[in-house]
Amino acid sequence: MTTGQIIQKRLQVAAVAVLLFGGFAASMIYWRGAGLTTDSIDDPNSTDFKNPSRGTEMYYGKTGLLWQEIQNTFSRPGPQAALIAGTSVLLAAVFRLAGSWLGKTPTGAPRN
Repeated sequence: MTTGQIIQKRLQVAAVAVLLFGGFAASMIYWRGAGLTTDSIDDPNSTDFKNPSRGTEMYYGKTGLLWQEIQNTFSRPGPQAALIAGTSVLLAAVFRLAGSWLGKTPTGAPRN
């Protein structure tokens, strides 16, 4: 085996490992957090719903309000699990493409 083929195999193994670990981590985060969340932010009966948003907007502007909304979204287990799963798929695809790129010659033919 050439050096390129060895690196290609290692990157393929790394891609599979990243997919497995990402899937496991995302499922564990979703499973552990699914029963623990109470969505008081989405509760329409909340009496003090706009006060934190108004204070944030007054002190930090629209950017602070947007950042607070992003933090509230990613504090839930569903979006966290989706972010981890998506990142692991993207990273595995990069490893796979890098491995296939290293396994070819500059003309595009497979190496012997």
